[in-house]
Amino acid sequence: MGKYKRGVEMMEKILQVAKTSFRNHGYKESTIERIANLAGVPASLVTYYFKKEEFLLRIYRDYWLSIIALIDREAGKQCENKFQWYLLFTRIFYSSLVSETCNKDIYWEIFLRRLAHSLLREYNDPLIMEIIAEFGLETDETVILHCMQAEYGARREVLFHNYINMHPERDKETFYFLACIAVRMAGLDKGETKRHIDATEALYEKMGKPIVPLL
Repeated sequence: MGKYKRGVEMMEKILQVAKTSFRNHGYKESTIERIANLAGVPASLVTYYFKKEEFLLRIYRDYWLSIIALIDREAGKQCENKFQWYLLFTRIFYSSLVSETCNKDIYWEIFLRRLAHSLLREYNDPLIMEIIAEFGLETDETVILHCMQAEYGARREVLFHNYINMHPERDKETFYFLACIAVRMAGLDKGETKRHIDATEALYEKMGKPIVPLL
């Protein structure tokens, strides 16, 4: 048990050192050797716990889970339904990413390597299915799958062409738009969609427009 605990502690130490290095030096300049030197451990120990891209996956998953915990803690009960929860998650997710340079830069590395896809499928697919069922919309699973694929494709294209210059307030309508594609294609009324967006934005402001650090 003691050996396992020490292993977990060492893994967390290396992760935190990597985050600090990414924040101060950027992802590309944060080599395994640099991280090892900063952590005071052999490079082989760093790679025992993390390959280079595995840092990005862990950071991204922790970021995702931090937003989920924040919403559940501060606003979950105030969301009328799963759709508003999803809208709020998306608003915080993208607003936080584009609010700070270090957040923006590290997510760009994640995005370029297409490392976000697994989490999208793990968390978003069941949630979108639940939202569509909650509103009594399209029930054909093949059609729903196509709706979700359209949403993910739109996210990828919009981010690829616009991400670097995005702003948390100026581009909030884009963030909401990206979160609405699948449910709108599944049949949710435009007016009903706007009502939920307005309610979500009011809740976001009530929360103090939180910014969640990626690093």
